[in-house]
Amino acid sequence: MRGLEARRPVQYRLKDILRPLWRGDSILRALEDAQIRSRARFHGLVLDVGAGWSQYGEMLSRDGRCEFLTLDLRTGTRPDVVGDLEKGLPLKDDCLDGIFLNNVLEHVARTEVVIREARRVLKPGGRFIFTVPFLMPVHRCVSETESYDDFWRFSDSAVAHLLRDFSSVDIVSCDTGPFVGGLAIFYYALKFRPLRLAAFIFMYIMDKLYFMATGLRKGRSGFSYPIVIYAEAVK
Repeated sequence: MRGLEARRPVQYRLKDILRPLWRGDSILRALEDAQIRSRARFHGLVLDVGAGWSQYGEMLSRDGRCEFLTLDLRTGTRPDVVGDLEKGLPLKDDCLDGIFLNNVLEHVARTEVVIREARRVLKPGGRFIFTVPFLMPVHRCVSETESYDDFWRFSDSAVAHLLRDFSSVDIVSCDTGPFVGGLAIFYYALKFRPLRLAAFIFMYIMDKLYFMATGLRKGRSGFSYPIVIYAEAVK
């Protein structure tokens, strides 16, 4: 059965992301954290997939209503479950109340396997929440301790297609304008933190002027500039 889709862009507030940008976060991380903090809600048994050191565990279980487990291929991070996503989740059917992935799917070649496995191990009514980048440089790593590649970028339409078999789907496109969208690509090359912040504020103002001058709103011109996509799906 095809899921009920709700897709919408969000207008981010400047004050919500200036502080994390000053702290040293990227534009992508600032935008996705704002969505996770305001929207993500779990209860019961929840699995953070590709968690690493699971920096989101405390944020997602802040109401004390869920038990948080981690899954990762890297044993050095001491996950609760060791597993390779492309080989399936080493869990039985209908055993989880929630699954969370933060910027993981772009590193998995067989994305459909992950989506299918997530739906299999979720209980009926279980919640699947994830973020994926759209405007972000290719990022891969090969080292003595870890190795991962970078395969995909996802639009809101791509995410809706991946989640087509869930009963309901809610997709939030963290859209910006052409100037902040462009900055998101070379933001990582700016090493001096005050320069990063100044560049963001300047591009933010340029976007405002652009939309005022053209009369176009985000997503209505035939073009959009999402930096990250946030998605929730219910089995």
